[in-house]
Parts: sequence; C-alpha cells; structure tokens
Amino acid sequence: MDPLFLALSCFRRRKFDRCIKICTELLSKNPYDQVRATNCLYSHSFGEFGWR
Repeated sequence: MDPLFLALSCFRRRKFDRCIKICTELLSKNPYDQVRATNCLYSHSFGEFGWR
C-alpha cells in the first residue's frame, strides 16, 4: 500500500500517532515527494492529536 494513503487511512481512523510517524518517514526519505499532501496531513494530525 502506498505510504501516503496508509497515513490518510490512519488519520481517518483517528490513529494520529501512526499517521504522524508515517508522514515523518515520508518527509525524511524525500522531502519533495508529494510534499503538499504529506505536510497538510502531518499538520492536521498534530492539530487533532493536540485536541484529544
């Protein structure tokens, strides 16, 4: 499964820890690969994580 879609799936299931971990790995591998989607998901995960 594509890691970005896996991170999105984790986000939808409210598994923010795993989503943040996957996004961090994606950004560390190649910061220019799907950067907008990954950064958006990453920032939303941190926001939601702070609210729970």
